Parts: sequence; structure tokens; C-alpha cells
Amino acid sequence: MGLRRVGDLLRLPRQKLRERLGPRRVDWLERLLSETPDPRLPFVPPAEYRGYLELPAAVELAQALVFPCRRLLAELGGFRLGRQAGVQRLDWRFGHAPGMRGTSTLSCAWEPPSPWLTRSAGWNCCAGTWSAWNCRP
Repeated sequence: MGLRRVGDLLRLPRQKLRERLGPRRVDWLERLLSETPDPRLPFVPPAEYRGYLELPAAVELAQALVFPCRRLLAELGGFRLGRQAGVQRLDWRFGHAPGMRGTSTLSCAWEPPSPWLTRSAGWNCCAGTWSAWNCRP
């Protein structure tokens, strides 16, 4: 074809390109140039967040879980920001090393401060703070 630059390719008639390269490649070129619509489905993020973190060693004290839990909460915050969503329930599941039995679950549910505040101030779940969580093991 004697082409050296992309501009040389773009100056050629599209019908001649279709004959030489085939319709799929010319359609792809036209989508790249935004001359025809690109029929792609939009990305839809998952409906719920599921974080997982494996610890390098056994945990003897609950205080050792603070850093890993903060990391998972930061991931949850990024997930919420990307979806522009709030949190209604948070479930923590703590498991043992392979071969050991049993898991512990800690569930947290959102409770707005009061019905009066909800109606009068337009309480938004996204505007709450972590201290507003009511956690029950």
C-alpha cells in the first residue's frame, strides 16, 4: 500500500480500504476516530462491596486488628465514593487459619439520630460519621 504514516491511511477512500482490509478493520478505524458510534455497554460496578484481607500471622489481641480494619474501611470508602452510595449495614467476618474451625461475625446497622431530625433536617446516610454506628456482636 505504500503507507508510512497514519495520515496517509486516513486520506485513502474508505470504500477502497474496505476492499483491501475488510469491513471489520475499517469499522474499527471509524470507531477510533469517533466517526461512528461505539456500541459498548457502560461499566456498572458491583452492587455490594466484599473486602478480604489475609493477615500474615495469628492475632492475639483485638488491638492488632485496628490497622487491617482501617485499610478495609478505606477500601469501602473508595467503593462508596465511586458509586456515590451510602452504607446501611456492615458485616465483619473474622476467620481462623486453614484447618481451624469457626468464624466470628460482627454486624453493624445504621440508625439515624432521631425521626424528628430525619424529617426536619433531611438527614442523609452519607453525611453520618462512624461514631453514629450502633454495633451489636
